[in-house]
Amino acid sequence: MTGLFRCMVLISAFGAAASATGQNREKAESNGDGVRSVIEARAQNYWERRQAKDLLGAYPFYCTAFRARVSQSQFLQMTRLIRFNLTETRVTSVTINDQANDKAQVTVDYKFVVPTLSAEPVPGRVTELWALDPDGQWCKADEPFVLPFRSPTPPVR
Repeated sequence: MTGLFRCMVLISAFGAAASATGQNREKAESNGDGVRSVIEARAQNYWERRQAKDLLGAYPFYCTAFRARVSQSQFLQMTRLIRFNLTETRVTSVTINDQANDKAQVTVDYKFVVPTLSAEPVPGRVTELWALDPDGQWCKADEPFVLPFRSPTPPVR
């Protein structure tokens, strides 16, 4: 009888552990969905500032490390950020790369008008890094320097 009792205790313990593991997995997945929703909302707010050409309003969405390197006055001079008229911006995906390091890839689809080329909006897409700032807010990690139009052929040497 003692062996049967031990067997039942082990089965119960194993069942409880398996149930807890399943509950933890579900909780982690729901927390991941919650984090993605927070990042998506914050990124969408940032891109709405960009669409409105509101660099002053966009600046606080950058991480503390970026703001330490680029002052607000320097940021306001980044006219390449407002060169084109954005007509639509939409966060299309948020992928949490490494939840331990609190980093995520955010993909944004947008349309912009280039007056000299066409009156019709041109579609575009950008994927950018967002991170959890020490102040607890998700923020845009950096603003990399990107040339708007790449040369199709390498320069001749």
